[in-house]
Amino acid sequence: MKIIRVLNTNAVVSVDSQGMELIMTGPGIGFKKRKGENIDQSLVDKTYHLENKEESKRLQEVVKEIPYM
Repeated sequence: MKIIRVLNTNAVVSVDSQGMELIMTGPGIGFKKRKGENIDQSLVDKTYHLENKEESKRLQEVVKEIPYM
């Protein structure tokens, strides 16, 4: 999967095979990454998928603010 947006060091946005946005979190998943780069699947801890774009945008904003421990 390719990164479409880096939210922070520990969260990125990608797109699944059906064109729906996914938020993937994991330690260092977004560290020094840019749009278009491949996601290292070994770093993915959790994947969030919302069907409504408005909810997806809100979730992205919330994920940006969560500190990763």
